[in-house]
Amino acid sequence: MNNSDAHPHLDTKSSTFPDDAQAWLERGRQFAAQGQRQQAWQCFERALTLNPYLAEAHQALSTLMPPRPNLS
Repeated sequence: MNNSDAHPHLDTKSSTFPDDAQAWLERGRQFAAQGQRQQAWQCFERALTLNPYLAEAHQALSTLMPPRPNLS
């Protein structure tokens, strides 16, 4: 199953189980893998709204943040 094949499954899972933080995390990962950063960000935020302790979602969000400028 490639990334584009996974989206219908993840769309269905997040629709069927809208309170499943793991489903939103996986959906965000698929968007991120396809370069769809805004959609990925929204999914990771939804996952964290449902489970603020989901470390994987925090880490995933951090990968989408722009690099900090070197101030030295």
